[in-house]
Amino acid sequence: MIVADFMQKNPVTIGENRPIRDVVRLIFNLGVSAVLVTKEKKLMGIITEEDILQKVFPSVKDFMEDYFHARNFEFMEERLGEIVNRPVHRLMTTKLQTVTKDVPVMRALSLMFVNEFSHLPVVKEDNSLMGIISQGDIFRALVSGEVAYSSEEEYHDWLAYHDDFVVKGARRHDIETQNVLQVFQKLGVKKVLDLGCGPGRHALLLAQYKIHVVGIETSKRMYGIAEKHRRQLPLTAQPFVSFIRGDNLEEVQKLPDSYDAAIFMGNALAHLYDSYEKVLSVLNKKLPEKNGLLLIQLMNFEKVFTTNKRFLTFNIQPSKLTPEREYAFIDFYDPARKSGDPLTLNMAILQYNGKRWISSGTNSTSVAHITKEKIEGLLKKNGFTNLKFYGSNYKEPLFEEKFDVTKHDWLNIVARR
Repeated sequence: MIVADFMQKNPVTIGENRPIRDVVRLIFNLGVSAVLVTKEKKLMGIITEEDILQKVFPSVKDFMEDYFHARNFEFMEERLGEIVNRPVHRLMTTKLQTVTKDVPVMRALSLMFVNEFSHLPVVKEDNSLMGIISQGDIFRALVSGEVAYSSEEEYHDWLAYHDDFVVKGARRHDIETQNVLQVFQKLGVKKVLDLGCGPGRHALLLAQYKIHVVGIETSKRMYGIAEKHRRQLPLTAQPFVSFIRGDNLEEVQKLPDSYDAAIFMGNALAHLYDSYEKVLSVLNKKLPEKNGLLLIQLMNFEKVFTTNKRFLTFNIQPSKLTPEREYAFIDFYDPARKSGDPLTLNMAILQYNGKRWISSGTNSTSVAHITKEKIEGLLKKNGFTNLKFYGSNYKEPLFEEKFDVTKHDWLNIVARR
């Protein structure tokens, strides 16, 4: 492996007489950590975000020699305002370590470690610029094949971290829970398993109607949110709900009791992409042979990939912490790259900090592509012969319209033995 395989071929560049504020703008707007300084395509230097910060924040020597200014953060802000007006050549590093494109990549990484650089410009023999390579570029390329996607647990831990800060609209869960409750009341359901329950919103609402619910969740952080909300329920409702943190398949197998019904809300079954068939099979032992009930909500992937062109949702929510901050959530799916591969759900979160939108993080997780035909076959195989398929869109009733693959976002299934 050589540098050419890993380098960024179109590095961000700037002229040596431009103000440093332009470097700051490039770093923030383009999400880079270093900008190369060029003159007539020749490499003159490099300037990094670390170079700028070191001019603002005190070193140990500064702290020892000038205790007052080393603790004066207002002074640092004033200093930054003065620094950003200087020309780039006043701050850039000119003593550069460079590499050519045919250098072994581990040699480039060794040079960065030894010289305490995070970036290396890539140049031709005449010192004209070809690209740039960073420790991060090498790291991501080397490990991406091993950890391409988050596990279900890691993804939901990450998602739950943002759930702590963002107000999520509850109306969708209210509507869905009322629809589920109507089915339960009609069929006399009193004891329910909620698999892949996330922060437990459906389970918590059902408990207030005296439905006994056990929620199972893989993510430690999601489980923590669910437990926190359970403790906030009225004392009369708390005994009706409990949460278990662990693998859905393993925890279902360990449960000593039987249940009237099981639910998979919000595409929870598809998120068990490598075990959902086994989970359905194990549920046979936990649901009664007569009138056992399964309620399953699945994403209509056919619409996602045809009508929506892989796009799922975009919504903006206010922060719990301050009205000046907002979060934007963008969800989209990638198709299976080859036969037998799962789909990939991707989420990007942007944060508005009062002045501009910046990236707050991105993540991905694998999801099973479960079609109406696939789930119908699996349910019949497991003894569920009374099947009804309904369709709905966001914040609409779950069980009123017959499922239309071209129209509905959700496939909602009522399956009985």
